[in-house]
Amino acid sequence: MITTENLEALSRSLHAAPRDDAAISLLCYRPAFGQRVFPEMLDLCPTRGVLGDRWAEHAWLRTPDGAPDPRIQVALINQRVLDAVWQDRENAPYPGDTLVANMALSEEHLPAGTRLQAGTAMLEVSDVYNDGCVKWKARYGRAAYDWARAELPERRRGLFCRIISGGTITLGDRLRRI
Repeated sequence: MITTENLEALSRSLHAAPRDDAAISLLCYRPAFGQRVFPEMLDLCPTRGVLGDRWAEHAWLRTPDGAPDPRIQVALINQRVLDAVWQDRENAPYPGDTLVANMALSEEHLPAGTRLQAGTAMLEVSDVYNDGCVKWKARYGRAAYDWARAELPERRRGLFCRIISGGTITLGDRLRRI
């Protein structure tokens, strides 16, 4: 498990993350509960979400009419955070984030409403805060869970986006502010 000392060093490291134009280093979709697929390419659609992902059928957040909330279609995590917490890649499940990039995700740099270009898709940073669920604590430990929830403006756990315009994201594509 990650230690408090490692997390303090990570906090300092996050301030040095690039503010824009970061390579997308990992892609993931979740076809069913507990399943992760790591493709070379993802297709995104504003109404269907990440194609193949369970969001359309099993979103944890719903709109008042019962539809899946588009503000949580895509989850983005900083590469440095992922590397720090997902140390046991053989036994601990991947968190499930759609995109991984070494980019500063704080509210200061990416306030809600900010548009991001990812491959040929356009995303919009959501106002739904990703504070991590209890699975985060079970998988990566109490220290990582508490750390991820401690600094809200930094968005240590990552952020959510909705898909503004569909397109394709390929590993290595750049994530850029619009």
